[in-house]
Formats: sequence, C-alpha cells, structure tokens
Amino acid sequence: MLARHPSLQVQIANTKKAKEDYRLENFRLYPSVTLHGSAVDISDFSNDAHLFIGGVTVDVPIFDFGAQLDTVRARRDTYTAEQARLGAVGNDLASDLVRIYREIYAVSERILTLQVEAVAQSQQQQGITPPLTAIDAELALIGKQQELEVDRARLLVLYAELQKAMGGTWKWIP
Repeated sequence: MLARHPSLQVQIANTKKAKEDYRLENFRLYPSVTLHGSAVDISDFSNDAHLFIGGVTVDVPIFDFGAQLDTVRARRDTYTAEQARLGAVGNDLASDLVRIYREIYAVSERILTLQVEAVAQSQQQQGITPPLTAIDAELALIGKQQELEVDRARLLVLYAELQKAMGGTWKWIP
C-alpha cells in the first residue's frame, strides 16, 4: 500500500532519472561507430555505370583532462544519494504511520477512561454511589464531557492524518 504513496513515487522517479543520467554519462566515455553507405546506378542503355560509396565513421572522445570522468563520478554520486533519499522517504513514512497509530491508541484509551469517569459521576448524581456536592459533581461531569469531545475531535484529526500519511486525501463532508 505504501509502495503507491505519492512521496515514494516521486522519489522513485528521481532515482530512475539519476540512474539514467549516470548511464548516459558513462556511455559517453566509449567511442561511437557509425556506418554510412550509398549506391548509385547510372544507365544510358549502352554502358552501365555503378558507383558504390561506403564509409565508416569512428568518433573517439578526445582527452579532456578528466572532465568527463569527473562528470561520470558526479552523476554516480547523485544516483547514490537519490537511492539513499528513497530509503529515507520510506523510513519517514513508516515512522509517521507508527506515530499516528500510537497517538490514535493513546487518544482512544483516554476517551475510554473519560467515558468511565463520566459514567461514575453520572451514577453519583443519580444517587447510585456516594454523592458529592451537587455543584462539584455537575462541574466535574461537564469538564469530563468537554475533555471527551476534545479527544473525539483529536481522534478524527488523527484519522485524517493517517489517511494522508498513507498517500490518500481527506475531505470533510459537511
């Protein structure tokens, strides 16, 4: 699933481009050979003349005092750096996912704890458990309910971050 993540796709494309640049510069070190040929057949109905021309062209790179070798080394280093960057992008994505899952777990645990506390305070108000003063119990219950709503909103934001970290998009539906 993460293999299709946009960040990874961009880095894979950068790595492939760097590899092709390196290969191109490396091939420029070698001589190139070109074969040219043509044929002409001239006839005046009494004498036939045939003319055949052929040629071979060999282009040998001139000695450039190591400039081409330096270019090849630079392209190779760029390719190696792009490969390392690809691994780093993958590691960053994985660590983001782990962090988000941990936060989701922590917020979910906190929501459960707040719900239990809210139930206990609600039971105190109804006289099922030993009562606190009415005002203290009401304030504590309102505070817990507000914390619960904040944590539920945080949980939704974390799910949106998780969706984005996995390469998707998130749209709020009104």
